[in-house]
Amino acid sequence: MNTVIYYFTGTGNSLKVAKDLSQYTEDTAIIQIRQEKLSHQLFTDAKTIGFVVPTIFKGIPKLVNQFINHLVIKDQSPYIFAVSTHGDRNGMGIVSKQFEELLAKKGFHYQHTLLYKCRKIRL
Repeated sequence: MNTVIYYFTGTGNSLKVAKDLSQYTEDTAIIQIRQEKLSHQLFTDAKTIGFVVPTIFKGIPKLVNQFINHLVIKDQSPYIFAVSTHGDRNGMGIVSKQFEELLAKKGFHYQHTLLYKCRKIRL
């Protein structure tokens, strides 16, 4: 697998964005971040890793934080990005900082966060 996109959603917005992104990449897996996954060994050997999450109270959801802490990244220099599906620009800097700190603890460089302002999306 070349690319993996992990998404966390409550309303379906992040899933929609993850599916849209996957149309522009080859050999992409889309995987939902769920509480049940934390009880299993989580690993990826993808060369590109994306996270699509909402900004909740000006930050990433707690479950996303836990998921990243459990995730074992096997590639030594993957391209890592995130997409925030909340329209609050004030939260974007906080989301970027949180991803940067989480991934730095694991020894990885975080590239950037994109802000995606969502309106109600129907799947």
